[in-house]
Amino acid sequence: MTTTSTYLDEIHAFQQAYDYDAGYMVELLESSPEAFATFAKAEDAAKYRRELPVEAFHVAGITVMMIEDCGTCLQLNLRMAVQAGVHRETLALLLESPEKLSEPLRDVWEHVSSITRHEPPDPACAQRIKQRYGREAFAELALHAAMVRMYPTLKRGLMMAQSCQLPTLDF
Repeated sequence: MTTTSTYLDEIHAFQQAYDYDAGYMVELLESSPEAFATFAKAEDAAKYRRELPVEAFHVAGITVMMIEDCGTCLQLNLRMAVQAGVHRETLALLLESPEKLSEPLRDVWEHVSSITRHEPPDPACAQRIKQRYGREAFAELALHAAMVRMYPTLKRGLMMAQSCQLPTLDF
């Protein structure tokens, strides 16, 4: 069983590694260690990726953050994407001109944008993603898009959402 102290150490290490304010995680942990333990388990689902290519995975998460977040989670996801090997040029296109992404990544952006905005997804786009990456990867895409929303939602729910910041790839 992980202790509160261990969780705090992990949160502080995470904050330092990504230059990210995870105060909402500390607040959750200090308010309800049991709720935090449940949150920590849910993080495994948000991070799950086996078949979905790394670029598609990060394009999906960043797309969600572009819609759901006010900056800090988006910036965190940009840092994580670069660390995972996603090219900064790809991320710049995603931020500035997603319609110019390669077709596979444009399909991911379009599909995830639709479901995040509660719009009907384009069946042809979904089918292209399934054909390109497979059913398992498509399921991973849906899981990731659903689960990463918990971070900005939790921050807002705890009244700890920060003011807007513009994303940057200068790190």
